[in-house]
Amino acid sequence: MKKLNTAILIFDDVEVLDFTGPFEVFSVTNELNDYSLLNVYTVARVKSPVKARNGLSVNPDYSIGDAPQPDILIVPGGLGTRPALLQQDILSWIKRSALNAEKVLSVCTGALLLAKVGILDGLKPPLTAALLNYLPKLRQVLKLSGVCVSWITAR
Repeated sequence: MKKLNTAILIFDDVEVLDFTGPFEVFSVTNELNDYSLLNVYTVARVKSPVKARNGLSVNPDYSIGDAPQPDILIVPGGLGTRPALLQQDILSWIKRSALNAEKVLSVCTGALLLAKVGILDGLKPPLTAALLNYLPKLRQVLKLSGVCVSWITAR
């Protein structure tokens, strides 16, 4: 059986738990199966250290220019999604990768990047209540006509 390439996008100001949580889950799943299921790796705009939230420095395995095509694409959230909405090379990589992946997952505001490239058209992406103040800007930036956004709040 072919190992599934599992790409986790990282970028400056990515929320640490949003990428390390999935990394841990997919990596441990792979470990428990004798490393036969998955090839888990990180991808950044360039292959140089990324500064995650609160200053954590992370070295990506690949750049968007040399990363293997993912079978599973994970797009985390964080404040860094806002600048990424304007980075055409990142958006092009996300769209190209997502269209050819078997599964596409996002964490929190990673959904903004998927919406921007049209991957969520016609779907109801769940977003956190913390984005309520961002909604007016979000509608302008993403031109969400036709995309339904639902909100999930934790109580």
